[in-house]
This record gives sequence, C-alpha cells and structure tokens, in this order.
Amino acid sequence: YLILNTPFCLYVGDATWNKNLVNMARAIKIANVNCVFVGKTFGQARQAPSLNHPWQKELKEFYKLTKDDQRFIFAGFIPDSELIKLYEQASVNLLLSRAEGFGFSYLEAANFSCPSLLSDIPVLKEISAGNALFVNPLNLQNIAEKIKEINSDKILRNKIGASAKKRSEFFSAKRFKQEILSAI
Repeated sequence: YLILNTPFCLYVGDATWNKNLVNMARAIKIANVNCVFVGKTFGQARQAPSLNHPWQKELKEFYKLTKDDQRFIFAGFIPDSELIKLYEQASVNLLLSRAEGFGFSYLEAANFSCPSLLSDIPVLKEISAGNALFVNPLNLQNIAEKIKEINSDKILRNKIGASAKKRSEFFSAKRFKQEILSAI
C-alpha cells in the first residue's frame, strides 16, 4: 500500500449512491492523478458483478469508468496500520459526496494532517469548521482544478493539513471524556 514516488489522492469509504463516485472518477481523469480507494467494496474485482438495484447504477458506471485505468488503485479493506500510512502519504483525502451523514474520513485524515477536498455541503462545512478545500460536487472542472492545486502546492497542503489536525482535536476522546466528567 505504500506509494512513495508519486502524489496520490485517497478515498476511504463505501460506494453508496450519495458518494458521487462517478464525478470523482471523471475529475481524477481530468486532473490525471492517481487515487487509492480503500473500503470493503473496493476489494472486489474492478468489473462490478451483477448490480441490478437502482442504487447500484452509479457503482456500475464507476467500475466501467475505472476499468483498466492504472490511476485507480483498489486496496479494499486494509488494517488500520496500513490506512494510517496512506493518510500520512496522501496528497489529499477526497470526500465529494452529494449528501453525507457525518464525514468520518475527514476526521481520520485530519488526525494525520492529511488535507481534505470536500463537497461544499453544510454537514462537511460544519464538521471541518472550514479547515479544508471545498468544491461543488457536481462541477467536474472545479473538482479537477482543486485536486491539481493541492497536489502541486506543498505549502497549501501543509497549511490545510495543520489546520485540519487542530480541528480534529475538537472531536478527541480525551476532550469528550473531560466534558462528560465536567457535566456529571
């Protein structure tokens, strides 16, 4: 899982309809960058099995777009120790969802000073407190431009990564414990 000689994006999560994987794949192709996909769904073969449920239409299209394209690296489920290495080495964590419940991969990435490119939607603005780059999840050019920008600008990556790290401390178990004890 170690990719040391080339910048790469990282996507950690599932492959449900809201994750916007087709637009992500198209933007990755426009930006011409590598992206590692981590999650149980991405351990399957690149060609989707019979996906007939309407919610899986986008996943089927995603697999078709990424088939035989070496820029798309499917790691599948990996142990936390390997995931940490990927967060530490990635140029950017991608979370380009149309809708999101919480945005857990943002916090994971932030904990390792990995900057994130997030959809400009309320939940991700709230969870990150603005400590990320934001894009319109439907605008391929906007996504591709921001991916290229963060891949090529180490100062920007470090700045966003550091502010994200500081934001992740707001959600720490230690802080949670202190606040519960003070309330009791």
